[in-house]
Amino acid sequence: MKTLLKKITLTLTLLLTTTTFASIAETYGTNAKTMGMLGGGGATMGGVPAVYYNVAGLGRSLFSPGNKQRSSVKPVRPVKVLDKTGRKIRIKKDKKTNNYQSGHAASSASSNNGIIHQFQIGYIYGLGSLLETNFNPGTLENPAVSDTSDYAISLGLVLDLNAFADLGRSIKFGFSMILPGNGNLIEIDDVSPASHKYLNFGRSNRGLSINAGLGGEILKDQLFFGLGANIIAGGNGAMVLKEIDISPSVVVPEQQAKVTLQPVVSPTVGLQYHFRQFNFGLSYNHEVVLDMGPIIAQAETKLAGIQLQMDIGISDLYSPSKATFSFDYQVIQKLKMSLDVSMYLWKNYTLSRVRVAYYEPINFRNTFYPRLGAVYNLLKELDLYGALGYQMSPVQHRDGQLNIMDGDRYLASMGARYRLDKIAKMRFPINFDLSFQYQYMPVIAVTKADPTQSYKFGGSIIAVAFSVTNYF
Repeated sequence: MKTLLKKITLTLTLLLTTTTFASIAETYGTNAKTMGMLGGGGATMGGVPAVYYNVAGLGRSLFSPGNKQRSSVKPVRPVKVLDKTGRKIRIKKDKKTNNYQSGHAASSASSNNGIIHQFQIGYIYGLGSLLETNFNPGTLENPAVSDTSDYAISLGLVLDLNAFADLGRSIKFGFSMILPGNGNLIEIDDVSPASHKYLNFGRSNRGLSINAGLGGEILKDQLFFGLGANIIAGGNGAMVLKEIDISPSVVVPEQQAKVTLQPVVSPTVGLQYHFRQFNFGLSYNHEVVLDMGPIIAQAETKLAGIQLQMDIGISDLYSPSKATFSFDYQVIQKLKMSLDVSMYLWKNYTLSRVRVAYYEPINFRNTFYPRLGAVYNLLKELDLYGALGYQMSPVQHRDGQLNIMDGDRYLASMGARYRLDKIAKMRFPINFDLSFQYQYMPVIAVTKADPTQSYKFGGSIIAVAFSVTNYF
């Protein structure tokens, strides 16, 4: 009986510990525009996408130098501007910004054609056609292998703090969130690293991502700096299980539980610099992991009153630290080229404390992700954009105990943005973005010591995203 109880204890411990590696933002993007650019353009990125990719971009005005977007929005002339004594103030027009200025109206809050705040909502869907062949019996029943589709809802908000006080320069607060598109708040994939599971697709992607940050101008229209955070949960707790029957049927013991959940903040930092037609960007996102533990469980059997002590831990939703260098060049007024190179510090990843005793170490390597993109202003209301990229896989050894499925990927994307600003009574435009992305992973043959455990995997992913951006 003691042997049986030890097996039950071990099974509970392993089932309640898991590690999922990917995120929608890193696999596809945070919205349609970033998906269409493969997350590139970080040197001039502003608005909601900057919250995740380069928080310094929050300091940019929507139409600031180096961010050559076009708009047919007309400058808003105040109906009446009064001083403290109630006298009307003469209104002047700034020739550089084409805005009417006077008193508070001359502040940086109105240097953006009157556009102050931004709201964005979008949906991302990735349809997987990854191949699985020669798996041992039962593997294809694993949802992490058979279900490689991805879907997510993205939400974002940017507030210009000059709307609340005249700060004399552009300073904005941004918030963004990505959650599973099936309506769930979060999904945890309870499988061991020895189970077959894709690193970047399917169930590995269905976590919650929350980002917030503050960015502002250091030098007017030239140097921008920002600080932010990726917010996730962590905690610990205890459980008491009594009156446990040893039975093949479902057992409902007398139980008590105390669990503390608390936010875990992972810092992000960004820098952008603009000089004439050149733009440079640097950003750093620290690693993110949902870590809950220890959760100490005490169990007592109904028969013989045998006491069990269990150490339960959950380590999930891991994303490695990432450093990105970005360069943008305004080739002509209508064409901008961008080069972004990200380095992912996968080498820092280790198995959670409750897995180390049962599995061989994960020896990931650091990886690089270069991508080249372009944005072309075809019409006054229409931009076209696209990018090409190559993403290395951190997985080096596949012949051992673990079965983390991932390989180098080739990526291509394209999209379009349409600005709608001619409807009556609309003060500011609404942007509609639609983009497509294709990812190809060459088929990889995994050879195990036991030939019946060998298998192949690989294939392609086609993704589509749509987002709407409103200004108010």
